[in-house]
Amino acid sequence: MSTSPVSLAEIAELRAAHAAQPPGGFDNVLETLAEHIGYIIHGLRQLGADQDELVHDVELLLRVSNTDRESIRAARDLLAQLGYPREITSMMARVARKAKPAPPRFAERMRLQSIKPSSLNRSLKFRTT
Repeated sequence: MSTSPVSLAEIAELRAAHAAQPPGGFDNVLETLAEHIGYIIHGLRQLGADQDELVHDVELLLRVSNTDRESIRAARDLLAQLGYPREITSMMARVARKAKPAPPRFAERMRLQSIKPSSLNRSLKFRTT
């Protein structure tokens, strides 16, 4: 595992740097989380990062991005199939366990909303008198 854990200060620093970027300031052809992580790993390897640095930096980016657990697990599964190191996929499993669940899909939200008693239904009581 990584010898240097991701700190809250690192997360805050990266979030502040991201917030300072102008909106729409870059083109991005990467679509999935797995593509982003693979691209980051490739770039870090080109810079000479060792395994611990890869694990640390990918964990930092996952925690900063507030990605939901289902997306992290899907990316982890794909990266494992592609032969990425076990240290990275194990770290992603650990981060996924702590991540927030995915928001409900539109159909699920509508289903839940339809079974909730609304204030309109309560005010339209039929009177028999």
